[in-house]
Amino acid sequence: MKKKSRFLQTPIEPFAVEAGLTADEILSRMERISFQGRSLATAHRIWRRMLEDDVTIFMGMAGALSAGGLRMIVAHLITHRYIDCLVSTGANLYHDLHETRGQHHYVGSIASTTPSPVRKSSSATTTGLPSSPPRSSRVRTPAANFCIASVDICGRRPAATAS
Repeated sequence: MKKKSRFLQTPIEPFAVEAGLTADEILSRMERISFQGRSLATAHRIWRRMLEDDVTIFMGMAGALSAGGLRMIVAHLITHRYIDCLVSTGANLYHDLHETRGQHHYVGSIASTTPSPVRKSSSATTTGLPSSPPRSSRVRTPAANFCIASVDICGRRPAATAS
C-alpha cells in the first residue's frame, strides 16, 4: 500500500458551535479548521508556550492598530508583561499620540468613499467589480488635528505637499 502524502495526514474537523466554551477551548478547536481560524489558533498556542518559558517576547506593530481602536489592548499587553518589547512603525506612535492628546479617530465607511477604478491586474477586469476601497476610508480623523500634533512634535506645521 502506498504511503499517504505528508500533506494528507490531518483531516479538517468541522467546527461545532456550543454554548459555554471558553476562549481557550474555542481556539484549541480552531487548530483543526482552515484559513485564518487555524492561523489564530496556532498563534495562540505558540504565545501560550512563550508565556510558560523564560523568554523575551517581542511584538511587531504595523498597520493602523492605534487608530483602529486597539491601543489599549497593546497597553494591557505591556502593563501585564505579556510582551517585553514593542517594535512599532512611526505611524502607530503618531496615531497613539493623537489619541493621547484627546483627539479621536472615527469609523469610516465603504459607502462614504469614491468608488475605486476597476483593477487592471486581476479577475476584477473580467467581472467588472471595483477594487476594495482604500484602507484610509476605514478610519478617519480631521487633517487639522494632525497639523496640530505636528506642531507639538516638530515645532512647526508640516510642509505642503504637491498633489
